[in-house]
Order: sequence, then C-alpha cells, then structure tokens
Amino acid sequence: MNKLTLGYLTRLLQNHTVYACDGDHLSLQCPRHSTISVQSAFYGQDYQMCSTQQSETARKDPLSCVATTTLQKVLDECQNQRACQLLVNSRVFGPDLCPGTTKYLLVSFKCKPTEYKTKSACENQELKLHCHESKFINIYSATYGRLAHEKDICSTEVDRAPPFDCLSYTALDVLSKRCYGKQRCKIVVSHNDFGSPCLPGVKKYLNVNYTCVPKIILTAVDPMVANLNPTLNQKDSEYDINFDPKGSRSPKKDGTIVSSSLATFAYIRDHPERAALLFVSSVCIGLVFTLCALVDSLLRL
Repeated sequence: MNKLTLGYLTRLLQNHTVYACDGDHLSLQCPRHSTISVQSAFYGQDYQMCSTQQSETARKDPLSCVATTTLQKVLDECQNQRACQLLVNSRVFGPDLCPGTTKYLLVSFKCKPTEYKTKSACENQELKLHCHESKFINIYSATYGRLAHEKDICSTEVDRAPPFDCLSYTALDVLSKRCYGKQRCKIVVSHNDFGSPCLPGVKKYLNVNYTCVPKIILTAVDPMVANLNPTLNQKDSEYDINFDPKGSRSPKKDGTIVSSSLATFAYIRDHPERAALLFVSSVCIGLVFTLCALVDSLLRL
C-alpha cells in the first residue's frame, strides 16, 4: 500500500477536530468520495482557546455559557457535505447566554465514505453488526428516534407519526463505545441506552452507518487496535452469517455496500497471486488485440 492510499484511508478513519473564535469562519472539509459526519459540536466560552482581555465581572461560569443548539446547527449546515464553512457568532446559535464574552466553536467530525454499510433496528429489537474475516467495525454515524416523513421503517397502524423529526445523536457515542474496533457487536435498542427523544407513542428506531476496516489499516490510525483479535468463538448464526470455508474470501454483498476503497485494498492484500494473474492476463489480452489490429492494417496495405 503506497503512502498516498494510506494517507487517504487515514483521513477517512481519523477523528478531525477544528475550532474558531468569535468573528472567524470555521471550515470543515473532506477528501473526494467522502462526506462530513459530525461527531460533536460545542459553542461557548473558554479563556484559553480565545484569549482576550476581559474583566472578572464579564466572566461567567462556563457551564452557563453553552449554546444547546450548537450540534443541530452544525448538522444542518455540514452533515453529508464534502465541505462547509460556518461564521462563528452568537447570533448563529440562538440567544447569547453570556453577552460581552468571547466564545469559540469546536467541532469534531469524520470523513464518511460515500459507500458504506447501513443497519437499522426497531425499538426493543436487537441490532447486530458484523464484519467478515480479519476486519473491524468503524462507526461513522448513528441516530435514534424517528423522522417525521418516515413511514416505512418500524411502523404499524396504531403507531402515531411525530409532528417533527425527533432524533438523538448521542446514539453515535453509545455505538462507538460498544462496537468500535470489534469484529461483531450486538445491542438491544431501548431507551435505557438511547433515551427518549420522541413523544410518547412514537415508534423509534436506531440507524447506523459503518464500514469494515482491515486490521492493518485501522492499526495505522489507532495502534490500540493492534491488540484486538477476531471474535471467532462467537456463534455465526447469532449474527446471520453463513461462512463457507471452501468459497471465495472476496468481500460479500449482503444487501449493504462496502466502502470500495477499503474492500479493494483488502481483497488485493488477501489475494496477491490472483490479483497479479488478473493484471498480467489483462495486459496479454490487450497485446493480442493490438497485434491483431496491426496485422490487419499491414494486410490492407
């Protein structure tokens, strides 16, 4: 794997953190074939991040000077975009809880591949994530709740539709702690872990976007993963996996889409001889066609 490929994949796996002070612009950007997946956002005051000369009377308790609408605002502007720019100003994030003080915006995000796996599970059901062979789970985004216009997922005739989108983004933190760096993971979808973001009577569901990353790549980004071993002692039937030891080890399509860049690299790494044979064969076929065309041209002279 060359340095360019490793650098690109590293950007897709790493957490990126950027910040800007009041009056400045905050820019988020991802490489080609990926989009922004906001992990967290904070807007408030911190005298070390944006040092200004302010009187003691102007300073307030940092806990009372935090805009609660920050995450939703950043999601609205940047989620699933390749690049975005935000003006850092208290008017952007709602009422100014501490006027006269300098504040800053801090955003953590990942660059999500345009191709990834998606899994959903209804409330009170079990969500199962799994990766084949020596690959590990990397969570990009997760939400728990329900969209106002969504009628096909986890709905029954007696369920009431919410009048507005009611989503909890804390699901991302829960899933990351439970499943990141594991080969297989399962969790019961309930309010005990994900809270109650919707009105009573609304049927909620958990939606997760993730990829399966070869260990060699994930280790380059997070050395702690080097100590992980595939959880082969778990029963495959519990995760709806049907392994065929005689079959091909190429990535399988189970109704979801695997990130093409990660899957291609993993396949070539696992099958170097086959990849080389396919390459040589394609070159030989090309030469044969070229030779035939050349002979045909000479015969026409």
